[in-house]
Amino acid sequence: MNQVAFWSVALVRTIRQPLRWLAWPAAIIAALFVVAASAQTGERRSASFEPVTTVLDTNALGRGNGQRTRITPDGIRPEPAGGMLITVPQQVDQFSDLLAAWRADVPLSATLQISLRVSSDGNTWSRWGLVEESHDFLDERDAADLHWGSPIFAGVATWWQAKIEFGPAPDGRLPILRELRVDTVDVGALTPATPETAAERATDVTKPPVISRTGWGSPDGQGSRVPPAYYPVTHLVVHHTADANSLGGSEGWWGDRIRAIWSFHTFTRGWGDIGYNYLIAPDGTIFEGRAGGDNAVAFHDTGNYGSMGVSMVGTYASVPPTSTAQNSLVELLAWKAEQRGIDPLGRSYYYGCDISRYCGNAGAITPNIAGHRDVANDPVGYTSCPGNNLYGLLPTIRSRVQSRLSSTPDNGDMTIDDLESSFIRSTAQWYEAECGDGGHIFYTFATNDPAESSNSGRWRNENIVAGNYRIFAHVPQNCGLLNATQSARYTIWQNGVQIGERVLSQDTTTEWIEITTNALALSGQPVEVHLTDLTSEPLSANRKVIFDTVRWVKQDTQVNVALESVNYDRTSLAGGELLKVTFRVRNTGNVAIETQAPDAGSPNDSTTGYTYDEGECFLGNGNDAYPTYPKESGRFRLVLGGDGLTLDCAGDTGGYPWRWSIGGDLGPGETRDLVGYVRFRNHTTSPRQVTLRAGLVQEYVRYFSQNQASQTITINPENDAPQSSIYTNWQPQALVYELGAIPDDFLARTANPLSIPEGAFLGSFDWIGTRLDLGDGGIFGRNDRFIVRQTRSFVAPVAGTYRFRINSDDGAWLWIDGTLVAEAHGLHPEREVIGERWLNAGEHRLGFKYFERTAQAVLSYDWQTPGSNDFSPIPVSVGAGVPRYGNYFAPNVQMTIVADDHGGSGVAGIRWRINGSTWEEDAGSSLTLTPSGGNFNLEYAARDLAGNLEATHSLSWQVDGSPPSSSISSATLEPSGAVRLNLSSSDAGSGVRQIEISVRDQADGQWYVWAILPPSSSTIFIGQPEHRYDFRSRAIDQVDNREAEHSGVDASATVPSTANIYRITAPIVSKN
Repeated sequence: MNQVAFWSVALVRTIRQPLRWLAWPAAIIAALFVVAASAQTGERRSASFEPVTTVLDTNALGRGNGQRTRITPDGIRPEPAGGMLITVPQQVDQFSDLLAAWRADVPLSATLQISLRVSSDGNTWSRWGLVEESHDFLDERDAADLHWGSPIFAGVATWWQAKIEFGPAPDGRLPILRELRVDTVDVGALTPATPETAAERATDVTKPPVISRTGWGSPDGQGSRVPPAYYPVTHLVVHHTADANSLGGSEGWWGDRIRAIWSFHTFTRGWGDIGYNYLIAPDGTIFEGRAGGDNAVAFHDTGNYGSMGVSMVGTYASVPPTSTAQNSLVELLAWKAEQRGIDPLGRSYYYGCDISRYCGNAGAITPNIAGHRDVANDPVGYTSCPGNNLYGLLPTIRSRVQSRLSSTPDNGDMTIDDLESSFIRSTAQWYEAECGDGGHIFYTFATNDPAESSNSGRWRNENIVAGNYRIFAHVPQNCGLLNATQSARYTIWQNGVQIGERVLSQDTTTEWIEITTNALALSGQPVEVHLTDLTSEPLSANRKVIFDTVRWVKQDTQVNVALESVNYDRTSLAGGELLKVTFRVRNTGNVAIETQAPDAGSPNDSTTGYTYDEGECFLGNGNDAYPTYPKESGRFRLVLGGDGLTLDCAGDTGGYPWRWSIGGDLGPGETRDLVGYVRFRNHTTSPRQVTLRAGLVQEYVRYFSQNQASQTITINPENDAPQSSIYTNWQPQALVYELGAIPDDFLARTANPLSIPEGAFLGSFDWIGTRLDLGDGGIFGRNDRFIVRQTRSFVAPVAGTYRFRINSDDGAWLWIDGTLVAEAHGLHPEREVIGERWLNAGEHRLGFKYFERTAQAVLSYDWQTPGSNDFSPIPVSVGAGVPRYGNYFAPNVQMTIVADDHGGSGVAGIRWRINGSTWEEDAGSSLTLTPSGGNFNLEYAARDLAGNLEATHSLSWQVDGSPPSSSISSATLEPSGAVRLNLSSSDAGSGVRQIEISVRDQADGQWYVWAILPPSSSTIFIGQPEHRYDFRSRAIDQVDNREAEHSGVDASATVPSTANIYRITAPIVSKN
C-alpha cells in the first residue's frame, strides 16, 4: 500500500505566534502522520495543476460532529468552556498537497486550533496534524478575518477531514469560525533536475547554481501567465515556507514541493505565479521562483517593490536551517548584494515598506538584509516569519555576506576576518557579537591558568609575497562595554617558527593596533597570527579576549591619495534646497584603492549621487529614520561635516556625518571628479549659518585630508512660495512646472514636498482632480520631469468624516485645511492612498502637489462623503453657492480665495486690493469679500510665514443687484380666437433668463401662474369662449434677480364665442 504522509506544526492564535511547546522539528512531526497506501514510485505527471477548492460555510460546518458548539448567525461558536467540531469527510480528486484557509474572529489569548487528516480510500486515515498560520499567503486585499495555513504535503490522497478546537480567552471571550476552505492539488512527482550555473563574471561573487523554473517543472516553463513588473532591488527579504523540513512519502525531491507552492500561489491566491524570487531547500538546492529574471517584482512581503524575496523551505521556529542551506543563502544574497551594490550590514529606505500597510518602520528604513517580520510588523507580532531560530541567525548571515563581498581566502586580499575560512578556531565554547570589523566578532574569557585555557584562534595568510610587512589587529569600538583584556598575546609564525610576539591591550580606543614592533621581512611562505585566551588576568576578572580581523600591510606598497579640490555650488541657499559639493580626488600612490557606499554622483548628471538630509548621518540617526552605511575597513570615502549642524547621529562620526564613495576603484595616477548633495533645513523665519569642512578618509585606518575647504554657508528660510486658488472661467486651475534638478536617489525616498524643486512655469489647465492617465505622455509637451500643483476651495455639505483618495505615478501629496491627509511620495508605479479627516459643514481648502520623473504618468484625487459608498469628484464651489452667470453673480456673493503652503512653513496671510485701491493684507489662509453691486477686479497674492510672496493673480466679476423688467404690451385676438400676448423685457446686467406670465379669469378673480417662458416677443394663450382674461408678466434674470410683481393688469382680452380652438385653462405653477 501507498505511504500517505501528513504533517504541520503550530496553533493558530491572534498574537500570530506559534506556541513554543508545539514548535517541534517538522521532520519529527512528519513522522507522526503516516497511513498505509499502495506503493508508488517513479515519475508521475499531474493532469492539472489548478487546485480543487472545497468551501465549508457555517451550515456545512454545522453538519459535522460538534461537541459543545452551536450554529449562530455569526458562525460556529463554542460553549463558554470551549468546544470541538469534526467536519464531514470530504472526497475530492486525487491530490498530493493541500492548503487550508479560514475566516474567523479569534480574540486575544483565545484559541482556534485547526487540524487536518487525509486518506487514500476513506477508511484508513493519517493522524491529525495541526495547521500553522502562514503570513506569506496574505494579500493586502484580504478581509481582516481571513487566515491562511501553510502548504501541506499529503502523499497520494483523495479524502480530507478537519477538526476544529475552540478555546476561550481568560476574560471569557470566544472565537467564532465562519468558513473553512481547503484547496487540494496533485502536482505529480518528477525526476530531479540539475542546477544551472551562471556565466562567470569578473568577480569572485558569482551567482550560485540554480534549478530553473523549467527544471523544477513549472507548468508555465520560464514564462508566466502574468507579465512581470520590474523595480531596482535594494533589499533582500528572507522567509521560511513554514512547512516540513524533510521530504515525505512519495515526495520524490524538493521540486515537487516547489510545484505545490507555485500552484497555491498562482491559482488559490490569484497571484499568477509563485510569490518568491528564489527558494532554498534543506539540501542547499536553490530554485528559481517568480518568472522574469533579475529585479522582477515578486509577491512575498505585501510591499514587494524593491526587494528580492528568498524563502527557506521548511519551518525554522525552533531549529536552524541546515548548514548547507545557510551556505546557499549566503552565496545567493552575496551575489545579489554585489550586483546591486547593497551594503549587507546597512539599513536604508525600502519602497516596498513605504507602500505596505503592514510595515511600520519609521521613514520606511529597513535592514538591507531583512526577515519577513522586519517589513511586516504593523501591528507588532503580525508575523513570526522567518521563524525565531532563522531570524536569530540573520546577524551572522549579514556578516557572512559582508565577508563574502569584502574578502575571500583566495582573492589576494591581505585582510582576514573572523568569519573567513582562513581564520581557524579551536573546538571550544565561543561567544559571538554583532559588531566589530565586518559586523561580527568571536570572543571568550581570559584566564591566567593554562588548565582553564581552551580557546585559541589563528589567522592564516597564504597570499604573502616576499617583502617587508606590518601586521595590525582590529579592536572593535562599536561593541559596547566588553571589558576587554589588557594583555592579549599575539604571536606571528612562518614555516612553523615563531618570528614575532606582542602583548597588547584590547581595552583601547584605537581601532587598529599594530602587532609588529617593526616591519617584518617575510619570505613568500604562508604566515599565521595566533591568539589564545591565556593572558595575565584571572578568569574571575571577567575580561574578554576578542577575535576579530587581522591585516597585513606590505611596506613597499604605497597607498596615498590626495583631495585636490572641494567646491560648493553656492554659499547661500534656502531651507529645503540642495547644496552641491564637487570633489576632485587623485590616487597618488602605486596601488588601486577601493571605496564603499553611498555613491557619489557625476558632475555632469544631476540625477546621480547620494543626497543626505541635514539630520542624516552615514551611521543612521537615533530614531532609525535614515539608511545606514557603516564603515568598511580600509575603504576610502569623501567626507563632509562642520559646525552649526542639526544632527542626531547613531554613533560617533568623527565630525564628518556625511560620507560618499570615490566612484569605484581608483587606479594609480587616476583623477576623478565627484559630487555629493546635502539638503539643508531652516524652519525658522531668520537665516542661519553653518561652517562646512571636507576631507578624505580610509575607514578605520586614517584621514588623508581633514578640515579642507572650510566655508560658511547661509541657510535662508525656505523660499517655496504658497499658492492661492486660481480660476479661469471659474474653473480651478492646476499649475504645471518643470521638475528641477534633483538626484534620483533622493527623489525616490524623500517624503518632504519642499525637496521637490520647481523649474520654469509651463502653464495651467482646468482640473478638479479627475483621473489623468497620461501614459508615456505629459502636459505642455513634457512627458517626463514635471510638477503639478493646485490649491482650491470646496464645500463640505454636512459635518462628518470624509475620505480622500489620491492615485499617482510618481509622487503626490494632498492637504486638507493645511493638514497632510494622503501622501504617496517617491518613485513608484501607480499607487492608491486613502486618508480620512473630520470636516464641519462649510467651505474648506485643498492643496495638491504631484511630480512625474519618468515613464508612466497618472494623477488624480477625489473624495467619499459621509454615508456614500463610492468616491466621486470634489465639486467646484465659488461665490458661496449664489447664482452665477458668466462673470455675473447675484447680490450677497461671498468671494473666497484660499491659499496653501503645500508642506512649507504655513500661510501667514493674503495680500489684496480691489479695483486698484490700496493694498491690504488679511492674516490667515482664507480671504472672503462681500462687495455690493458693480464691477470688481481683485488682485491677490499669498505670503507664507517665511516671508515668501507668490506672484500676483487677478480675478474679475460683476455683482448684478438690479432686477430685470418686463411687460405684456398687448393681448390681441387671432382669427382662431386664440389670444396673442406681445411681450417685452430688458436687463442691464446678466440678462433675462425667463418671463413668468400670470393669468386671471375675471369669472373667478384668482391669479394663476400660467407659463414660465424664455425671453421672447410673443406667445399664444387659448382660453374658454366668452370668458375675459387679465394678463401680467414678471421677469427673472440669469442670477435670480426677480422683477417686482406688477400691481395692476398689463393687458386683457375676451375669447369670442366663435372661437374654434377651445381648452380649459388651468394654472401650471401656483396660485398668486
